[in-house]
Parts: sequence; structure tokens; C-alpha cells
Amino acid sequence: MFNEEPFRAEAMKSAVGDALRESGLAMHDVDFRLSDVAGESYAFEELALAQTRLMRKVRPSQPLWHAADCIGDCGAAAGLVQFAWAAQAFHRRYAPGPVAALHAASALGPRAAAVVASREWGRA
Repeated sequence: MFNEEPFRAEAMKSAVGDALRESGLAMHDVDFRLSDVAGESYAFEELALAQTRLMRKVRPSQPLWHAADCIGDCGAAAGLVQFAWAAQAFHRRYAPGPVAALHAASALGPRAAAVVASREWGRA
């Protein structure tokens, strides 16, 4: 972002890939994604690039939810908001499926990701 290196979304790909490996799932197993993106095109491009670099099978739909769309840019709290939102979506049965990938980024470089699943749907 702040250099002349080629933009390849390596850090996000690595964070999401590690979370997927730890969960024993692949990107095509994820039913929806939650992110801390807040409108900047760079962040959306990074998510799209990381997803395409990790997806190995065609999937009909994988919605991207971002809290900034509903409550505004909440900064560092966005990661916690993702966990709470996924939990409520599973509990209230409006999630598009039982598996969610959560991802967050810092303008300074670090990336974080987690894969969460609903026990109630039987795939956890």
C-alpha cells in the first residue's frame, strides 16, 4: 500500500489461508465472509484478490458483509464486531450457511483472519 511492490494480497492470502488450514476447510467451503473494509477500494481489491488466489472450486455465491455498511467505520473494534455479527447470524438463522470467514487488516501491514462455524447446523 505504501510502497512500489506489486500488489498481490500476500498478507491477506496468508492470514485467510492459515485460518482455513487450521479449520480443515477450503475457501469454497465458506458460506459467507465478514470484513473490516470501510469503503476504500484498496481493501476491497485485496479481499477479492486473496479470495481468487485461495478459491479452488467454483461456488455459486459467497456474500461479503462489512460492518461499515451498517454501523460505520468502527476501527479496531471491527474484528470483534465480526465475531458478534457471525454469532448472531447463526443464532437467529439469517446466515447464508454454517461457515464464515472473518478478516481484518491494518494500514500498517498486519492481517488477521478466523473461520467460525455454527454447531447448530451440524458442520462445526
